[in-house]
Amino acid sequence: MADDDRAEAEDGPRPSPFFVRALTLVSAIMMFCMMAVTFVDVVGRYGFNAPIGATFEIIELMMGILIFSALPIIARNRGHINVSLLDRFFQGRLRWFEQLFILAFSTCAAAFITSRMWAEMQTMRVDQDVGEYLDMELWPFIGIICALSVITFVVLVGLLISHLKGELADANADHEAPGDIL
Repeated sequence: MADDDRAEAEDGPRPSPFFVRALTLVSAIMMFCMMAVTFVDVVGRYGFNAPIGATFEIIELMMGILIFSALPIIARNRGHINVSLLDRFFQGRLRWFEQLFILAFSTCAAAFITSRMWAEMQTMRVDQDVGEYLDMELWPFIGIICALSVITFVVLVGLLISHLKGELADANADHEAPGDIL
């Protein structure tokens, strides 16, 4: 069995590696741009007494895109933070229901966030809302965040279906995974 087939059999269907690389690239670019804007603002503020006027607003928009571009990757890898205090009580069939609940709740949360972002984007578009400092319309940025939220929702639906088919390995099988906090 090829490595890709083995990974799919163990963890369920996965988005194409291109998709993952593209989202990772977007996340990295946003992180770098946030760092660069902050650096230029600090140097301008303390070195030349000339800060960037809209730093907060620029960082705010980039932060939203950064977070929502990373969410599908985290969902795909089931890399959310786990508190393993009660894991010893959830074994066998009970563990399956626990994972089902987590995936179903996450999918519903992603659907809710997507619907709220869509409604907010439509309101901003109709009202022609502009940023406080940048004086540019904000709805395209909310649209990007909404699209990224849709991707997260689709990934979670795929994981939920895979879980119901019994194709997913236990997400908490390794109690010393990097996401565990207890």
